[in-house]
Amino acid sequence: MATFDSPSYQTTVATDPITLEGGSEHTLRVEYRVTGPRVGGLERGGVQLGWQTPDGVYSPDVQEAAAVAAESDVAVVFARTFEGEGQDSADLNLPRDQDDLIAAVAAANPNTVVVLATGAPVLTPWRDQVAAILQGYQGGQEQGDAFARVLFGAVSPSGRLPYTMADTEEQYETLGVLNPVETDETLDVPFTEGVYLGYRGFERAGLTPAFAFGHGLGYTTFDYGDVTVTPTRNDGSEPVTVAFPLTSTGDRAGTEVAQVYVNAPNPEGVAVKKLAGFAKVELEPGESQDVEVVIDPESVSHPLSYWDNATHAWITPAGRYTFSVGSASDNISDTAEFVVAPKVDAVVVAAPRPIVGTTRTDFTLPVYVRPLTRGVVAEGTVTVKVNNKTFEGTLRRGRVDLPLGRLAAGVHTIYLSYGGSNAVNQATGRSIVVVRR
Repeated sequence: MATFDSPSYQTTVATDPITLEGGSEHTLRVEYRVTGPRVGGLERGGVQLGWQTPDGVYSPDVQEAAAVAAESDVAVVFARTFEGEGQDSADLNLPRDQDDLIAAVAAANPNTVVVLATGAPVLTPWRDQVAAILQGYQGGQEQGDAFARVLFGAVSPSGRLPYTMADTEEQYETLGVLNPVETDETLDVPFTEGVYLGYRGFERAGLTPAFAFGHGLGYTTFDYGDVTVTPTRNDGSEPVTVAFPLTSTGDRAGTEVAQVYVNAPNPEGVAVKKLAGFAKVELEPGESQDVEVVIDPESVSHPLSYWDNATHAWITPAGRYTFSVGSASDNISDTAEFVVAPKVDAVVVAAPRPIVGTTRTDFTLPVYVRPLTRGVVAEGTVTVKVNNKTFEGTLRRGRVDLPLGRLAAGVHTIYLSYGGSNAVNQATGRSIVVVRR
């Protein structure tokens, strides 16, 4: 006797194993009852008839497909899953011996392309034996035309995986992710991975997936340049721009989805990597483009923050952040650092003080903005007012020289104003110019 449990209703099916031989007949009797805790009465039932070949033996349909593939220039295998309301998958394998079909066809023809119409990750034990995999998800009634345009090269694929595709189901168990079917009797599914969801958990555990989050290939290639972050420091409430050059190195037009990840300190002080932004860039062969991705800490995804259950608020920890840029979560080209810290106070002064000259002197006023915290450099604009005239200049390494021109004889009070920056608070000051005849 063999017993099977339905993942949806905990119905139990019992049957006697039968060895089938060609030409033989058998009588089938089905007894149906509902035993699961979810339902209050008799629910709909169903019967599926199928058979399983002995280990190492392919069904006649698979053998026929492999024979056709062996005589073909290219073999395309279309595989799918069957999911819907009340029909969840009990594991990550392709159903109905489709893995056997792909393996047999690939063994017969190395130029085998697999097209997957799946709504969730599946295992791909045959991936090293096929020439390409086209992930089509659930494309609807026009998916055939879309697949054909990609397969024949009319369109270069440019999609990226929105999830991690594991190498084995055991990898998920290592991360603390349990199969809901196995916990169905208690109706509870424990989640123990915490903030280490998906690719974060794989990287933390040192697991190599079959395909990483963000992975995706096309019919051309791209090269990433050095990454810069502007500004390099702020208090965590203002946008940050991550910039880098991107160059098409292939021989046909294509689209790259450049991804920006951030490693930020979490409450336990461990760097947590997460997708902070991305840019979809279309390039002709040999074309380059300077790409900018603006990371807004106040956006709905809160890329620099974590949710604090105690205060019921998003918290942006102070510390050193790393922005990583690449074509996938496991394919990073370059990184740049950024610091979140409270704004510091500063003093704004003019030197020397007082400034002395004559009515024939063309005065130039050197203005310094000196933060009170070591290692911080003031940037931004300084405004000077003297005798109802206003002069403005931009700091360079904390200094700006403002030409005031000639002044009338007398003692002039100069009002200094610094507008502040991402790292330094606003500041004001005064100075004196003494002009003799």
